[in-house]
Amino acid sequence: MRGISLLVILVALVLTGPLAKADSNSLPTCQGVPQSKPSEVVFACGDGNVYAHSLVWTDWGDYYAYAQGTLVENDCTPNCAAGHFHSHQVSLTAYGKQRCPNGELAYRSVAYTITDPMLPASVTAQASFNFPCKPM
Repeated sequence: MRGISLLVILVALVLTGPLAKADSNSLPTCQGVPQSKPSEVVFACGDGNVYAHSLVWTDWGDYYAYAQGTLVENDCTPNCAAGHFHSHQVSLTAYGKQRCPNGELAYRSVAYTITDPMLPASVTAQASFNFPCKPM
């Protein structure tokens, strides 16, 4: 009977472990609110001048999660208010772990790489941003 109890406990641990909860991870928004597999990530939280949209995620819940989508960036020429928005194909990687105040496990950072072969030299092709959870 003791062997069966131990087996039941082991099965329960496996079923409630990281593999079973792969989709329980999230990525905080600019407001620090956890969101699962967001279709949009805003990098320039103050003014929204850099964001990625139409994101399709893979490996969500693993140590690294990857997305493909479109990055939209304001060139701020002659200034950000009068600038023009440009779109580029982009790859994102979410990584690092943090525990949000609500107890949810979330990614801590996102890096992007623009994959557009026609990228002008004036555009930053790679960047990384932190997305902290905010207190409740």
